[in-house]
Amino acid sequence: MRIYKKYSGIIVRYDNIDLSLDTSDYDTDLSFISHAHHDHLPIKVNRLYASRETIVLSSLRGFKYDTIIEIDKNLRMSNSGHILGSKLLMIKDKILYTGDICTRDRGFLKGAEPIECRVLIIESTYGVSYFKFPNLNELVNEANRIIRKNLDEGRHVLLMGYELGKAQLLTYIFKNYKLIIHDRIANINALYKNLGVDLYDYEALPLSIAESKNILKKEPQVIISPMSKSFEKNFKSKYNAVSIAFTGWAMSNRFDNYDYALPLSDHADYYELIDFVKKCNPDKILTFHGFTKEFASSLHELGFDASEISNDLRLDEFF
Repeated sequence: MRIYKKYSGIIVRYDNIDLSLDTSDYDTDLSFISHAHHDHLPIKVNRLYASRETIVLSSLRGFKYDTIIEIDKNLRMSNSGHILGSKLLMIKDKILYTGDICTRDRGFLKGAEPIECRVLIIESTYGVSYFKFPNLNELVNEANRIIRKNLDEGRHVLLMGYELGKAQLLTYIFKNYKLIIHDRIANINALYKNLGVDLYDYEALPLSIAESKNILKKEPQVIISPMSKSFEKNFKSKYNAVSIAFTGWAMSNRFDNYDYALPLSDHADYYELIDFVKKCNPDKILTFHGFTKEFASSLHELGFDASEISNDLRLDEFF
């Protein structure tokens, strides 16, 4: 048994099988894609194991895979709570891989549930104690306050989030406004509907149509847009607008160049990660992505056998 990093992802070698986890390396026997964000999508795979939603969303983003397997006796998926179709992966009923994970319920998304395992491979995007996200209702109330204030003052409001995942959540949360939606996001929203998720955006207009009808010249609007400084700059050059960025990094100084930034995240915060680990109760923990060393150190102080993934790691003693 060997677990090691390769390119942007992880390889697990078991029973003479190489399984790639969210990596651009496709020269393995089998690939698992936890969800359809670009940084998790390989250009090509030999055989793919992923959720139906991930496969459909990947296709929309230009990634089409030929050989897809639906059942493997050694693999089992469950909800990771990150975006639509995102999955945890249990390998041989012993190794749990989280991919990106969120344990909070948000809108139409249910949080991930812990699963007992021998080895836990867990992301640590926000794996330092500084990151403790506020209650969702608090965030929404603050966002509504900002939106109404600026609409009353005659400004458009850009609600900015990653176009797959966060933008659909923003569409759902702020459905009580008559929204205008960036065209790329509108296309993904339509696919969500085909996949059985109702975002309640029946009266929403694509941005291109709103501009062609000069709606943005008439009265202030709420616009769902990608997290893009170039788009924001271009939009503000044409219209009187303010921006609200929605990301967990709003708690740092990474997003202080937007007018407002609120820490609505599709990842677990530090304390949620700790709670998830405790409930999984693993014998060995491997951290990846983000604050890997810091999170492993915190877990070690709590009495866990934890370390960041390294390329020379072998785990034969667990199997």
